[in-house]
Amino acid sequence: MVKNKKIFVEYLTINNEIYENNKMRIAKNFPKYDKYKELFLYELFYHDFLKEKIKNMLSSNFYDVQFYDSFLIQLTEDEFDEIQYLFEQESDLEKEKWENDYSMVNLAISALRCDPKFWDV
Repeated sequence: MVKNKKIFVEYLTINNEIYENNKMRIAKNFPKYDKYKELFLYELFYHDFLKEKIKNMLSSNFYDVQFYDSFLIQLTEDEFDEIQYLFEQESDLEKEKWENDYSMVNLAISALRCDPKFWDV
């Protein structure tokens, strides 16, 4: 018997100019779905079945589900196993956030270096 699994999908930001760069949150921990993984929509679109399921969910429930609402996607066991790596490795969005945070730290340090008090021992 094939078991079905579900993942929770939520839009964090919507970029109408570059649709694939929408920021998403996904979760797999039933029943609460409170441990999220943040990524870009294009990272989900690497899998055609996910792309289709997301498009179908948004288009078939157009009047019930707003574009920015969260929703559940039902997957087969094989599909679920195929996307398991998304939850285990760092996403492009998380890498970008870390690089931005790190650059802010470097900016703060360089600002402090210009302060004469920084060099006092």
